[in-house]
Amino acid sequence: MEHVEKIIDEKIQGKALVTKNKKQNTKKLFIESYGCQMNMNDSEIVAAILDNEGYNTTQILEEADLVLVNTCSIREKAETTVRKRLQKYNAVKKENKNMKVGVLGCMAERLKEKFLEEEKIVDLVVVLTHIKTFPIYFKKFMKEETLLMLSYRKKKLTETFLL
Repeated sequence: MEHVEKIIDEKIQGKALVTKNKKQNTKKLFIESYGCQMNMNDSEIVAAILDNEGYNTTQILEEADLVLVNTCSIREKAETTVRKRLQKYNAVKKENKNMKVGVLGCMAERLKEKFLEEEKIVDLVVVLTHIKTFPIYFKKFMKEETLLMLSYRKKKLTETFLL
């Protein structure tokens, strides 16, 4: 198997990921990535998973049913940028009540309780070490319309649905 190295252009950080749309998909996904190459790759994987759940990607925030930001918290600037983006998403969400907002990545791991329970600025927090189980929990999250947090505790995957 040939190894292909992907080069991530810094200019694409913070730009909505665009994938090939399927005619049969009726929901819209807006997904942005900040941080390392792994975040960019994980966003592509999440978009592919959600493609199978009926989501096409969009670059238009206002038309999205689901908004995800894949985050890095290594640098303070990245965290500040993501917080500003979450404020923007929530301003749009006030107009689009059905929109769901989620955070993925290492910032999600570090601030999950704060985002969901204290600040109440997101509906979904997923640490991407759970990428293989993401579709199962995502379906449950959408069906039950509850807040969802996936995390590891003592090396065991735990799910928390918050009402």
